[in-house]
Amino acid sequence: MSNTKSDASPERDAEFHLDFAGVTSEREVHELFARSLPFPDFYGHNWDAFWDVLTGFDCFPRRLVISGTEHLRAAVPRAYEQLQACFADCQREHPDIAPIVTWT
Repeated sequence: MSNTKSDASPERDAEFHLDFAGVTSEREVHELFARSLPFPDFYGHNWDAFWDVLTGFDCFPRRLVISGTEHLRAAVPRAYEQLQACFADCQREHPDIAPIVTWT
């Protein structure tokens, strides 16, 4: 599992890459996000907490590239589906803050 980490918040207009190729559990999905982006320390590592951070905190860049999606879909299908649903719901409900996600 690899990631791109910055000690500062990602530039809002920059493209940010997360690689899920080595992820083997839903917990690792949450850990990768929390470690790679400026999630709050109290992040709960569950989908409700992910939604809260996605919609209520300025943690996500405008453009997010998620790679290793074939692996993620095969290894942790529920997490893959939840991620897709969260980003799609955010785009529909909060288009002004929703990151543009590219799945590779």
